[in-house]
Amino acid sequence: MDRPPILTARQRDLLPYLISGCTRAEISTALNISEETVRKHVRNVLELFEAVNIRDAMIDMVQYHSMYGTDGPHYHYYVDRNDMLLTHLEDGEKSILELDQDFYVVAGELTELLDRMQVVGTVLSHTCNGEEQVPFESLLGLDKFRYVLPEPVKSGGTFRRQKRYVFKNEFVKARRWNIGTRAPWRDLNFAIKFAPNRPATHGWVKQELNNVPLDDLTPALSDDGLEYFINIPAPKIGTETYFHWGWDDE
Repeated sequence: MDRPPILTARQRDLLPYLISGCTRAEISTALNISEETVRKHVRNVLELFEAVNIRDAMIDMVQYHSMYGTDGPHYHYYVDRNDMLLTHLEDGEKSILELDQDFYVVAGELTELLDRMQVVGTVLSHTCNGEEQVPFESLLGLDKFRYVLPEPVKSGGTFRRQKRYVFKNEFVKARRWNIGTRAPWRDLNFAIKFAPNRPATHGWVKQELNNVPLDDLTPALSDDGLEYFINIPAPKIGTETYFHWGWDDE
């Protein structure tokens, strides 16, 4: 999904009626506004979706309403940039995961960000924009975190989040990551970096996306080690993307 347009509360109220095929008279009665006002709102909505008529805008309106509409899950934001770097350190005992994101506020205002995390291994450090994070709830191995923004970001504004995890490796041969889908986002740019003496620089590397082998990946080799770059398409809301990789140094 591309960056969504900014709609007013009244324009969002209008979407379910347009999607359902209601006439201007029916919308006027339902929202208690004049037909001329309905006509103006419709014209503005079509301009925002860059469409000449309702039929042309239908797919985008349905998608928008499902995520940001009054009857949807009320997501406040869209992840406009999604970069992730996983580095396996030389000692072989620790790895660092760094996540750099830009959040674009679509509706209302953004005051906090909630996260869920489940990692195979022991988390030694977890920071968000330089602040150490402590879970406010832990259940069945799933930790929940809350980051409160220094000040609210209103509709149309952006906020940058940088997260850093340092964790102890407890399984040497394989790794598996579940990419969450709690809010709409662009493609994820995922890089995996192995230090020069890590096994993957000497052995075979297997990588799969949703159990499908990624055979066309070409690693970049430098003095800093071996690095893989993967572009993961944004999954649909309510689904997850599974990324699995392993290596054999024998």
